[in-house]
Amino acid sequence: MDTLVYKGILCRAGTFRVKGENRPALYCIGAPDGKAADDAGFEEIHMAGPWVKILTDDEYREITDRMTSGMEMKEMFREFDFNGKPDMLIREVNGLALPDDYLSFMNEHNGGEGPLGENNYGRFYRLEELKEINEQYGVSGSWPGYVVIGGIDDMLWAYNPYRKIYCQIDSCNTDEDTFSTVSGSFKEFLIKMDEELSD
Repeated sequence: MDTLVYKGILCRAGTFRVKGENRPALYCIGAPDGKAADDAGFEEIHMAGPWVKILTDDEYREITDRMTSGMEMKEMFREFDFNGKPDMLIREVNGLALPDDYLSFMNEHNGGEGPLGENNYGRFYRLEELKEINEQYGVSGSWPGYVVIGGIDDMLWAYNPYRKIYCQIDSCNTDEDTFSTVSGSFKEFLIKMDEELSD
């Protein structure tokens, strides 16, 4: 099964037997440390055994919806030129946490460049390039609280972990009121950008 990122933890979906019943679960395959896994609700089942998060029905629905939307996203990226998988999953840039839906995408592809949907074109920077890219653009000074993750020409694509939004930023303008395509999820952001360019 595909890997995914849940609350900053790289994991794979599966089942775990609880009182004779198979329950949906996530198995931790990459966490910064035991505290991060513990904070995300994972438990070490046996000493030196796997860290597992037994899912509630609502959590399971949320994760399966996200995985289904991933299948829909394949159409959005059908002509996109992906990079290879990252050597390691970077979860934050300059102290700002990256979102799970974006990290799930980056864990599989580590960005790339090409057509997005019917009308858009752009690039997502490699995870290991983000710190340098954000320093080059002076993001922390011009747009505090944002992390640039991609873009094209003068238009930057960014995420704000405090407001939990994706948006487009004109690199020549620091006024937050001019930010466009404000979206609450990675998928919504991509769809909105494509729709805006269809007019």
